[in-house]
Amino acid sequence: MPKFGAIDAKTVEVVKISYGKCCIANGFFDDFYQEFVSASPRIRDKFVNTDFAKQKQLLRQGINFMVMFAGGSSMAKGTVQDLGKSHSKPNLDIAPDLYAMWVQALLKTVKKYDQDFTPEIEKAWITAMTPGIELMKSLHAAA
Repeated sequence: MPKFGAIDAKTVEVVKISYGKCCIANGFFDDFYQEFVSASPRIRDKFVNTDFAKQKQLLRQGINFMVMFAGGSSMAKGTVQDLGKSHSKPNLDIAPDLYAMWVQALLKTVKKYDQDFTPEIEKAWITAMTPGIELMKSLHAAA
């Protein structure tokens, strides 16, 4: 799979269906943040004074754009680049190693909310998140 490129449409569709199930379930975003913030004191410290109502909306949109970018959307690429810049060292300073914890928290939460979750769906999620995460990580040192 290319580092910053389109993945196959079937994988995108699998993730969209899975994510749809998560989004309609009460508690998905709350549980994600509980999982993610508890993964490391470094993460918890990044969320001090966070407006979680707003943050959950940003996450909902961010995941959508990550999936769209993985599917080849040039419009979504610009949004993911903007996310990467906002998370870069000069701004939020989200260290590249924290993204793996984000993915793990996401997968744990998706598994909890998608009753049809399988190893194949997990692989699809990883495949769909990788291009955006790699792009964001590549922008970490950006000024």
